[in-house]
Amino acid sequence: MRGARAALVIAAAGLLVAACGQAPAAQARTANAPRGTTASMVTATWGNNAGQIALHPGQELEVRLTGTGCNPTSVPVASAPSVLKVAAVGRNSEGGAWARFQAEAPGTSVVTAENTPGCGGDLSGEGSYGFRMVVSVS
Repeated sequence: MRGARAALVIAAAGLLVAACGQAPAAQARTANAPRGTTASMVTATWGNNAGQIALHPGQELEVRLTGTGCNPTSVPVASAPSVLKVAAVGRNSEGGAWARFQAEAPGTSVVTAENTPGCGGDLSGEGSYGFRMVVSVS
């Protein structure tokens, strides 16, 4: 019970910080996609920043990152397109961005994106921050 309450408090704090236009604190998170599934999609967000995800060929990964009008997020990109192929990308009017990738072949690819201050630039006092997640396909 105590662990569940702590997890809820941490999740609420992360939402509060994200709602204020700041990146949640980097937390290493690992997610393993289920083996033997035919149409499984794994979704990653700012909460997966600095984490790792394991996929199998044919599986899809969707990276959805929030932003604001003054702090837009770039569309996520993969460092090894032969491992993680782009299937679709998009942006929303609130400054968020997303990309859907398909695991193509065994290997490793790093998915990155950047969130930078827009209104007032560096004078706003808000720094830029990045998203980075290692994706292993096997």
